[in-house]
Amino acid sequence: MARRVTVVVAGILAALSLTRAAQADETPLVDSSEIREHLAPGSPPLYFNSDSADVTFGEAVSLDIAIDGTGSVTSAKPSRGDDEYYERAVQLAMSLHFRPFERGGRDVAVTGPLTIPIFPRTRPPAERPFPRASAAETEISIQHTACYGTCPIYTVTIGGDGRVSYDGGFNVAFAGRVEERVDPAAVAALIEQFRAAQFFGLEDEYAAEVTDLPSTVLRLRLGKAEKKVVDYAGLYDGMPPTVVALERAVEHLARSARWVSGGVEIVDDLRAAGWDFQAPAAAGALACSIRPGAGPLVGALLARGVAPTGSCRGIFALTLAAQYSDGDVVDRLLAAGALDAPSGDQRQRAVIAAVRGGKPDILAAILRRGGDPDAREPEGDSALAIARAQTAPDQVPDWLGPAYLEDLKAIVALLEAAGAKP
Repeated sequence: MARRVTVVVAGILAALSLTRAAQADETPLVDSSEIREHLAPGSPPLYFNSDSADVTFGEAVSLDIAIDGTGSVTSAKPSRGDDEYYERAVQLAMSLHFRPFERGGRDVAVTGPLTIPIFPRTRPPAERPFPRASAAETEISIQHTACYGTCPIYTVTIGGDGRVSYDGGFNVAFAGRVEERVDPAAVAALIEQFRAAQFFGLEDEYAAEVTDLPSTVLRLRLGKAEKKVVDYAGLYDGMPPTVVALERAVEHLARSARWVSGGVEIVDDLRAAGWDFQAPAAAGALACSIRPGAGPLVGALLARGVAPTGSCRGIFALTLAAQYSDGDVVDRLLAAGALDAPSGDQRQRAVIAAVRGGKPDILAAILRRGGDPDAREPEGDSALAIARAQTAPDQVPDWLGPAYLEDLKAIVALLEAAGAKP
């Protein structure tokens, strides 16, 4: 009997050992975003052009790829798309290289999906002479416009003498103006890339037949000669890929990514650029930089002495934070004195924004710091009237759930407790 038990236990342990070994050998499945993030520098672009000028917007081939522990692609199998493009898609995928994927402190093989867009045949630029100009007469700029959504809006300008300016608009980490310098030799090298791309022979606009997308506007001025190319999903309208390469080269030289999507390290770059944290424009830049999740950057700017009372397009910083329902930013602004000395109008707008935002904790914080419970909108509706109206059953969509209705009722209770008038 004892021998039989020993044999059974040994068998169970052996099975567990085999199971664990199999689990350890399982290849992790990663998503497409992680695959793209690991693409190694120098890899070819993740798209190719068709031999036809007639390609449907959004045409692509989806593949399931396997990547070994060194980052090399070992297999690529098409799973969706026009089979006419399968062979080229597989060839492109097999030519890619990735930074190794790490799990548990070691490099591992992975599998995952990869989508390769297909663009129509490009139209080559016309033969045009490329002007010459001195550094003082040379200027490059790139502008990113609005879309139907939250696309970053900003402009970067680079002078031939190395002057660089960034002007942040909306939906960027830093929405102010910064001026820096780069090596003029690097600018001269960038101009040579424009020359090689025959920039003055490109069409003025490449626009796909779609809506709601942003445009990228690339400009080059050489003396009295100036050329502008508008890229509106231009790769779907025969735009040469060299235009995308130029756009990226301009962004790279200006290091604009840090201003667009960076974090608290932006403050160190601002200090290095000699930015005036106490200037009135700094308070406006802080206000325009408020968006969901901006708390750490706002806190770092406030710690450097930026005033919390600025406005963006006429909207008070605290009001913007309340509109975004970002309690972290609201708390930081209030702690820095956002309501210590502002006008009554600003005290009212912050309360209205908090009421419409539906967050009782934000409203409570603003009221504690001097927000006006009798706030009214320009049309005359009081904060209390707005809050009560929001609790009406037909005003609360089912998908928001009962917790949201309880928050709205708590807002009414806070205003009533503060003595708000209807």
